[in-house]
Amino acid sequence: MTAPSRTAKGPRKAVVHIGMPKTGTTSIQAWLYGNVPELSRQGIYFNRLPLTRARSMEHAEVVVCQFAEAGLLVPNDRMRYIFGIKSLDDQKAVAEKYSEIFRKALSKANEHTVLLSVEDVGGMTRTKAQVEGLERWLGRYFDEIRYIIYFRRQEDWLVSAYSQMIKTGRTMTLEEYFEKRKERNYFQRLRAWETAIREDRLSVRLMERDALRDGDLIADFAYEAGIDPTRMKDQPRRNESLSRAAGEYLRILNKKLREEGAEDPVNEPIYGGLIPFLGTTFAEAERFRLTQPQIDEIRSINAASN
Repeated sequence: MTAPSRTAKGPRKAVVHIGMPKTGTTSIQAWLYGNVPELSRQGIYFNRLPLTRARSMEHAEVVVCQFAEAGLLVPNDRMRYIFGIKSLDDQKAVAEKYSEIFRKALSKANEHTVLLSVEDVGGMTRTKAQVEGLERWLGRYFDEIRYIIYFRRQEDWLVSAYSQMIKTGRTMTLEEYFEKRKERNYFQRLRAWETAIREDRLSVRLMERDALRDGDLIADFAYEAGIDPTRMKDQPRRNESLSRAAGEYLRILNKKLREEGAEDPVNEPIYGGLIPFLGTTFAEAERFRLTQPQIDEIRSINAASN
């Protein structure tokens, strides 16, 4: 990808929140978006700058730029669909368009730090080359770059990820998903970052109450990102997991819609407002849970590497 001219003015420092997926990212983003004026007052620039409204909270374009810089196609088929990417040339065009939007926005910003939140970076980055692609792209704009990443117990992540998968129109049962995703090697994920950047530039956090500052995810993130939360407004927590009853209803509906020819059930009219309705209707119902033998198996499989 052709490098644009370096931003002559604007923020020189970036803090990049890179997930992982299903570690409270949507709640963090909602808190940030609900406090943009206060963040600006503190010298922190936070703005979506979207190319598409399909990913309303996420700085998803950053991942496109990362992979374009690495010369690799974004591995997520839904993201490629959203941005109309069918080839490396398509991806390059999207990346160049966003890079120019990003450069112009920074040139007008008066804050000293840019804050980005893009969990897809943590979710999709597997190799040193991919980290280096992100580093090169961000390095065009910033002199100092830090990353924040959260990890969650594999068994808790799996249940939350399964709920999210059902919301996106899939039909797999929890038992099938367990067999497919029970191995999740966090050491391998971090190894790519460890070999590409200095250790002091990556803050690794555990999504466990006794490991979080004040036992709270938002308070922990604020501290790691250099935000003073004193005058920040609380926001409702977002993207809560489905109950077992709501999830099973949605899974069966997804299956039925696909049998009737729907390519993507989420785009069908019946989905309009359905997930919030199910969330409210079954708010007090039992959540999805793994059995104790399943939990023991996950811990055993991942113990050596984690």
